[in-house]
Amino acid sequence: MVFNPAGFQAVYGDRYDIVTGYARGVISGGQFVYSSGATGAVSSGVNSFNPATDLLFVALASGNQVNGIALNTAGSNEPVAIARRGTFLVTAAGNVNAGAAGAVEGTDAVIAPGAFDHQIGRTLTNAGSGGYCLFDLDVA
Repeated sequence: MVFNPAGFQAVYGDRYDIVTGYARGVISGGQFVYSSGATGAVSSGVNSFNPATDLLFVALASGNQVNGIALNTAGSNEPVAIARRGTFLVTAAGNVNAGAAGAVEGTDAVIAPGAFDHQIGRTLTNAGSGGYCLFDLDVA
């Protein structure tokens, strides 16, 4: 994994879109995650939704599977908060340029989107491979 060893690093705290669920395995704060294992038991009523069983997250998101970035470290079956929008310090996988579209590859680092990757935000600063960039996440 190449996520920020300092964990979740928010820079601007005024525009987050946060959802909560449970971790299907160990997730570290600052890792990109995706939703996995929903039971399909949700109906048209809000009372049918249970985040402990219906909204489960897994680390090492990549390509089109990114749902957000973990705000806290969580063990398996523990609660985890996921930001779907916000500005964070994240690791770059390869060189990234300020203002460029950004995607995530399987080591929790931001890359320039490839043909099959989904843009999930924009880099706000330059970074070399393995360095850190300011990233404006928007998967909502």
